Amino acid sequence: MFAVAHRATERGISARSVAVVQENGAKQVKAPVINLEVEAERRRLSAIEQRRADGLRQFRRWGMPDWAVKIVAEVADDHAICPGEIAGRRRFKPIVDARREAIYRVKAVKPLLSCIILGKWFNRDHTSVTHLTASYSEATGAPRLVGYDIGKTRARYIKRRDAAKAQTP
Repeated sequence: MFAVAHRATERGISARSVAVVQENGAKQVKAPVINLEVEAERRRLSAIEQRRADGLRQFRRWGMPDWAVKIVAEVADDHAICPGEIAGRRRFKPIVDARREAIYRVKAVKPLLSCIILGKWFNRDHTSVTHLTASYSEATGAPRLVGYDIGKTRARYIKRRDAAKAQTP
């Protein structure tokens, strides 16, 4: 027969001890105390490491060399996100900022890399890579690596939008 006793702390149940009662009821032996908080933290860290490894493996599958994977891992760690998020389709601001920085830093190391190759490595269209590189250099004041003027593109978009608004009744 097993009896389970929980000891509560200020953060809730933190430890569990299992008491073993023998058949005759004369002797009671306690099993070692298992700290549930430590075990939960170990599992959480293990899951995070697994997601991180899966994300980096995804970049390698797309043909990215190891030097570029290291850059992506550094950027992901700096922004406290999973590398798989950089490769993913989500467009939350922290993820997009990390994606822009990763693409820019890879392009800065090897400026002669074409945006088509970078697009394959990051699972993006080459025009998206060009735009992300230009927007990163504009936002941070970093040197321009592509001949894409994001200011002209935005002005053209605003002009088209205003013309479309003027035509609708």
